[in-house]
Amino acid sequence: MYSAFVTLLNMSAASAILIGVVMLLRLIFRNFPKRYLCILWLFVALRLCCPVTFSSGLSVFNHVGAFHNGQLEYIRYNQKSEKPMAEIPYFAAAPTEDGPTATLHTPNVYLPAVMCIWAGGACVMLLYAAVSYARVRRRTKESIPYEGNIYFCDRIPSPFVLGLARPKIYLPSDMEEAQMQPVIAHERTHIARLDPWRKLLGFLLLSIHWFNPLVWAAYGLFCRDMEFACDEQVIRNMAPAGKQAYSKALLACSVPGKFITACPVAFGEASVKQRIRGILNYRKPTFRAILAAVVICLTVAACFLTNPVRAGDYMKLKSYHNTPFDPPQTAEIQLHTSTFNTAVTIHAELWENGTCTQSIPLDIPQGTKNVRLSLNREAKDYATTAYQIQVDTDSSEESLTASIFLPENSYLLNSLEWSGAKTIDLTPDRDILLSAMIFDHGEAGFFLFSFDNEDYRENGYRLQEASECAVIVWMSAQN
Repeated sequence: MYSAFVTLLNMSAASAILIGVVMLLRLIFRNFPKRYLCILWLFVALRLCCPVTFSSGLSVFNHVGAFHNGQLEYIRYNQKSEKPMAEIPYFAAAPTEDGPTATLHTPNVYLPAVMCIWAGGACVMLLYAAVSYARVRRRTKESIPYEGNIYFCDRIPSPFVLGLARPKIYLPSDMEEAQMQPVIAHERTHIARLDPWRKLLGFLLLSIHWFNPLVWAAYGLFCRDMEFACDEQVIRNMAPAGKQAYSKALLACSVPGKFITACPVAFGEASVKQRIRGILNYRKPTFRAILAAVVICLTVAACFLTNPVRAGDYMKLKSYHNTPFDPPQTAEIQLHTSTFNTAVTIHAELWENGTCTQSIPLDIPQGTKNVRLSLNREAKDYATTAYQIQVDTDSSEESLTASIFLPENSYLLNSLEWSGAKTIDLTPDRDILLSAMIFDHGEAGFFLFSFDNEDYRENGYRLQEASECAVIVWMSAQN
């Protein structure tokens, strides 16, 4: 639950960057076809609601985001603390002898309290939407059918579309006949474009991300651009006289500004002056303008809808070979430690009855990209067995070796090792369990769990305490 909430916060932070870009594009390309602006707002919606996306080298989040556990992380859930806490890292200037230095701070925030505030705000938003919808339904309860799904109503100030599955168009009873055809064409276009569904989705996302001021700005601009796009589609093939009649109807049906609601989609609710100016000056976009708009949309999608390839350090298993329940075992591991200067160490340890009796660190040379890990069994005599852990790297011709000597008369019960291709974040706060072999030299039982990208620091104790004897190989990283 806490992890999902932190994921929501990170999605909102990543979306804020995209919202800023879309707002900037609206200012730069004022004559941008409005239907393509709606596509850009769709990209924002995808970022706000979809935690999973493709990875790309073009992603801007390669440079403005931290990638951990397969997702972007600006805020991190600290699972190691006694109480559920979220870490919010930020840099602040601190005075030193050599001048001000940027220092990383990671204050903790108590997650249950934050989640209660968020849930309260979301409930208020949804309650407001429900009350607003009920008020509109009450006003339209007494209406007269005109034709098809069009109704006249005495208690509404402006035409609008209401409903999702079977949307209806409501017109004020005192509307002049000359205004009706432009208004009906506009509202029918809203229905054909599925704008009531879009507006509802936008409001639901606003209710979830109500704490983000940029999402509020995005929702307001989206509603405005939706109206502009609808206007453009209606007047696309109109003669100048038709555009003038459409503008007069828009001016006559304009209403004062309203609060943000999930419904309805109204004819004269947004930026009437700008819409009339756009209608009278409208020209069909040229092929070049459409091509440029498509290129911009594709570029934004490639750069902002994709996650980084890997922004952090990581290790990836390339291949693995194992003779079941008994070495030799071999694993080909690829390291990527270009983000920050990382010292990687492979640890070979023997644990007996919950106590580490042998620990041999094998420091991997910096700059290493590929590691070959081998575990070999060596029989010293009838009663004594040793396991040799050998590490070969592409940065050194010499092998790193560690020999772990088992107690007398030990025999292998089971083994825990790599299986299948895996990519694991290799960060200074994680210790990665590479392999484990569990032995018994008495009557103790044993316990084995499957390996699935487990942190050794979090789960290693289960191997250490569940048997009399265990050989454990794990990897750590340090700045």
